Amino acid sequence: MTDKSLVSALEAWQSCHVPSESDIHCSDEQLWRLTQRGGGAAMAEAEAEHLSTCPECLARWAEWAEVAAIMDSDEAEERGETCAGIGFLKAASASLYREPVSLESSCGRFELTVYPDLEIAGKGLLTVEVVDHPERFEGRCCVVRDTTGDIIVSGVFEDGRVAGRSEDLSRIHLKTWTIVVT
Repeated sequence: MTDKSLVSALEAWQSCHVPSESDIHCSDEQLWRLTQRGGGAAMAEAEAEHLSTCPECLARWAEWAEVAAIMDSDEAEERGETCAGIGFLKAASASLYREPVSLESSCGRFELTVYPDLEIAGKGLLTVEVVDHPERFEGRCCVVRDTTGDIIVSGVFEDGRVAGRSEDLSRIHLKTWTIVVT
């Protein structure tokens, strides 16, 4: 099935399907887990039922599957092609705006760190560092987006790091964040 036919099928299904009020949508973290190798086999019956009847979650799952396919290619990274990563804010990181917090991408290649300004509340510095083999990314462009899709860090890797300032950390939502390197 081509991407266009999948999108058309999802749109047709969504126009006909009437979800019940008891439907609880899958979290981004659940959908991400389902895109990983063996994720479908480990899917709970309730997840499978919901995913098969909810066009919204199925469409979001298709988006995550596309991200997973990009991330799965280590060869592309070595050739200098586009690569991507994703991260999730864990409950233990709730003190995000009071002290520095580091979040590792699920692929393990990148680490996003938020350093709040201790003198000016709400302001801070965000950095993205390459965890392993920073030379592979030297001189390449990096864009990090938060849950809402806002760009929170962008720049070119120098010495395995990209940094950016934030004037208002409260506007940054890191429940799910993505990084794309081109």
